Formats: sequence, C-alpha cells, structure tokens
Amino acid sequence: MSSYTNKERDNIFTTICESIEEGNSLRDSVIDAEISRTTFYKWRDESKEKMNQYAHATKCRQDKLFEDLLIIADDELVEHQRSRLMVDTRKWVLSKMNPKKYGDKLQTENLNKVIDMSDLTDEELDEKIKQAKKVLGE
Repeated sequence: MSSYTNKERDNIFTTICESIEEGNSLRDSVIDAEISRTTFYKWRDESKEKMNQYAHATKCRQDKLFEDLLIIADDELVEHQRSRLMVDTRKWVLSKMNPKKYGDKLQTENLNKVIDMSDLTDEELDEKIKQAKKVLGE
C-alpha cells in the first residue's frame, strides 16, 4: 500500500511515537510499522503537532534509558563487567541525545581558568578529588 488516508497516517505515526516512548529506536519502530524513515520524517514535518509529538516521544525514550541505567546498575544478577558495559553504553547514548541534561563534561573554575575533566578516567578523577580534598583539609 503506497498511499495512506490521513487517519491511517496519524495512527501509524502515533504507533511509531509510542514505540519510541517505550525505548525503541526510530529505525526499529519504522521497520515494525512497515514504512520508511523518509516517509516518517515527511509526516513529522507536516505539522507542528507531529513535530511536538515526536519530540515528546524522544524525551520519554531518554527518561526510559535513564531508568534502565538504575535498574541495570542495581541488578545483582547481572555480571559486573556486563552491567558496567550496559550502563556505560546507555550513559554515552544519553549524553549524545541530550548533552545539556545527561552530558558528562565537567568544568571547574580555578582563578578564571576553565579545566576540562571530561577525558579523565575514573581513577584519574578519583585522584583529582583526593587532591582537592587534601587542599581543602578534608
């Protein structure tokens, strides 16, 4: 079927957005709906309402991924290395989806000089924290 009624388009679009809200990718959602990504984008760009619906769906997906982080991190049945990989992957994805909310770039000011600590390993960051506590007398 190459053409859809407006009602069918709206129903398919809503189904895709609901799938995204549940944490699924756009790619998987359009495949399940049997339409192309291009078609989805055309439908999305038809109205501000659809753009808002899609934006809402992607924000819900971010929240779902964040909640998944907590579940995975607290799951004692998941082997530690696998759990860490799962958490780190989701953290990375979230930092790309919404860097303002989930980004891990840390900046600290020191006499008007900004120091970028985002490339530090966990061990290096722990060492910086120890040094700062030592300077502060803690």
